[in-house]
Amino acid sequence: MCSPLSDADLELIRRAEARFDALPPEQRRLIEAAVQFGQRAVDAALNPPDVGPSIIPELSEEEEDADLHRGRLLHRLQKRCDELYRQKLQRHPACGLKGALHLSRPSALGGVESVLFRPRCGRIDCPCCQRRRLCRTLKRAASCVLTGDGATYLPRTEPLFLLETTLARWPALDRAIRRKHGGKTGRLRVIRSDGSVLVVMEQPYPGAEPFAPHLVWDIVEAAIDELAPKRHAYRQLGRWSDAVRSGWKLVQRTSEFVNFASAKGYIDGMGHKGRLFRTSELQGLIFRTGTQAEANTLVGAIVAAAHPTASVSEYLPSSLEVLGESRTATGEPTPPDDPPIDFPRSEEREPSRWAMA
Repeated sequence: MCSPLSDADLELIRRAEARFDALPPEQRRLIEAAVQFGQRAVDAALNPPDVGPSIIPELSEEEEDADLHRGRLLHRLQKRCDELYRQKLQRHPACGLKGALHLSRPSALGGVESVLFRPRCGRIDCPCCQRRRLCRTLKRAASCVLTGDGATYLPRTEPLFLLETTLARWPALDRAIRRKHGGKTGRLRVIRSDGSVLVVMEQPYPGAEPFAPHLVWDIVEAAIDELAPKRHAYRQLGRWSDAVRSGWKLVQRTSEFVNFASAKGYIDGMGHKGRLFRTSELQGLIFRTGTQAEANTLVGAIVAAAHPTASVSEYLPSSLEVLGESRTATGEPTPPDDPPIDFPRSEEREPSRWAMA
């Protein structure tokens, strides 16, 4: 029986095996791990798990009405966000131009996978960042208020309870709610710019008024339009929390500007292949090393090459910040890359309607 491979193919295979045997043991181990990882991915794609057919439950008359309200409100919200992103806004001069963060996590191929990226500024006086914050918060709130709990994503039909309070009284009120219904009870809190607080709960509480979910959304949307310019002004707590622990850990940061294209060339020259990426919110570089210490040394060398007097600082987390968690809500539409615009002087710039959102 004839061999399916020609003599030239067999010679190429023999040469490849000889080159592989000549590699150091550590490199051979990494290549074998990569091959096994790719084989598992191919097997999973060719042989998907045998699952039964998904059965969509038949909606009741009440659920059909709630689903119509939800579809109408979500369409209105999407239309509003699209209109906001069609408007050209000027970024703050420091938006996306200063500082870089270094995150890392264990790699499936062995060693440590690192990302060096530069986020947007997130400043109160940056119209673009505040527009993104407004759209993201509105979509998170709409998903929480209009969709029920569980994996079926059925519309919420049970009434929700609204309560108005002040920022000074909110901690005591939250403790009272947790004592009455437990810490897992779903609740939503919106701090307005005037110091008032809107609280939405899934369980009744003395003084709270019940409303249908589609009516609650109109009230919550109006409150988010007056969102206070501070961190965590909007929170989902208890079973309504949409925070997911991320596998990335913040290692170090620098306040100096990092050119990622030059950093990629430096990393490639050291034998670590880097990959550039860019999204609407951040841009950066991903690379893989054998150890965390090696990754830290590379980042320090990159910063030192561009800024000889600069140094990176170790990060000591004091709480669960935004870098340690992610949100499950659908992201806002990605706007097109705006052409560079000369930022006017402060006395010539009109305040943005989203500056305090």
